[in-house]
Amino acid sequence: METQEELAYLEQKLPRLRARLSCLQQLYRDLQQKTPEDFDEEDKVSDKEGE
Repeated sequence: METQEELAYLEQKLPRLRARLSCLQQLYRDLQQKTPEDFDEEDKVSDKEGE
């Protein structure tokens, strides 16, 4: 019974989570198109800071 309730709860959340993921992916693509060189440089700096 507990497993069925948990599954129902998660299935209820799934459409909202998928929509949120889609929005975030679109936002990321939009930002990449506006400033692709900025993302590349920022990634390089972040990688060096972790060393």
